[in-house]
Amino acid sequence: LDTPAIRPEEMAKGWIYRIGVPLPHFGRTERRGAQLVRHVEMGKGIRFEQVATEWSEARSVRWTYRFGADAFPPGALDDHVRIGGRHFDLIDTVYRLEPVGEQTRLHVTMHYRVSTRFNWYADALAQALMGNFES
Repeated sequence: LDTPAIRPEEMAKGWIYRIGVPLPHFGRTERRGAQLVRHVEMGKGIRFEQVATEWSEARSVRWTYRFGADAFPPGALDDHVRIGGRHFDLIDTVYRLEPVGEQTRLHVTMHYRVSTRFNWYADALAQALMGNFES
């Protein structure tokens, strides 16, 4: 479940990163009692935790997000972007492994909330950005 030292070239196809979203640096998982908690660090000082709410060994994991007050330093994202705020939130991300012959396909699904007066636009934009991240 650890993703140590993510290299920029691994994220090169991600449009979301080409428009300025900071690149991920690593994800480190620890066990806290019965709970799995992953510490994620991204560029520009972004730091947050993900908590595994569903886990099936070598099959799937569902991570929910935990953002502290200092998760997004000033200037880390556009000032109008407030994850966990009134207009946008990340709910969870599901990673599922699918055996395909002798290989394995990774499926990533992100769930989020958009709450604006112009959801027709904001949701389409979020789908484009999050869908690209999932790829």
